[in-house]
Amino acid sequence: MPILMPNEVAMDEAVWVAWRHRDFSRVFVRLRSGDSVNFVRRAADGTTALMAAAHHGFRDVAVRLVKEGATTLTADAAGRTCVEWARAAGHTA
Repeated sequence: MPILMPNEVAMDEAVWVAWRHRDFSRVFVRLRSGDSVNFVRRAADGTTALMAAAHHGFRDVAVRLVKEGATTLTADAAGRTCVEWARAAGHTA
């Protein structure tokens, strides 16, 4: 398991909360603190905040993340992109 810096731990937790509780507020707080919009949960499953937004069908959140610079090309540990997460959950990309 990789060792994470304190800011990475905070962003990892923020993305986890987005997945688990559908709450992206901590992600946006971390982004305002200078964390990367393309942060990858490398200590877990390789997912991103954009993947979580796509999975939950939160189009407004996804658009905001993309406007902040999130890439749609990142793949998680299983090779899935945000588009694939959205489709698998029954959402259109």
